[in-house]
Amino acid sequence: MQVDSGMLKKIAIYAGGFILLNILLWGGQEIYYREDTAQIADAKERLSSMEVEISMLEAGISDKESEINSLEARMNQYESAGRITEYNANVDRYNSLLTSYNMDFTRYESRIAAYNNFVNETNVLIERSGSRWYLIPIPIGGTKKIQTRDL
Repeated sequence: MQVDSGMLKKIAIYAGGFILLNILLWGGQEIYYREDTAQIADAKERLSSMEVEISMLEAGISDKESEINSLEARMNQYESAGRITEYNANVDRYNSLLTSYNMDFTRYESRIAAYNNFVNETNVLIERSGSRWYLIPIPIGGTKKIQTRDL
């Protein structure tokens, strides 16, 4: 079976046109969504820094919680042993640690809420600008119609 050179030319022209149209379509969308793409990159950097801040807050909260638990255990020992002077000497420190812990925990919760809100906003942006259209080659005349019968 021999392929006609005219047919090869037509196929090459259609293929070239198809490729060119896809490049133009893709490039146009990249230009159209350029600002969104830049915002997504900025958002990823911001989320990364927020994650670091949240991790540092978690570590600080964990350290304070351990310190509070240790001090509370010591104060309970002082109280059961009747060493009221040592117990009273640690009350202010305990209250100060507890206040600091509560403030840090409140800040931690607000940072988590802000992070989650920003993630949702970023996901909407990604969904809006993340899809791209491409042309898919569909053979012309490749489908057959089913004809109905007349009675």
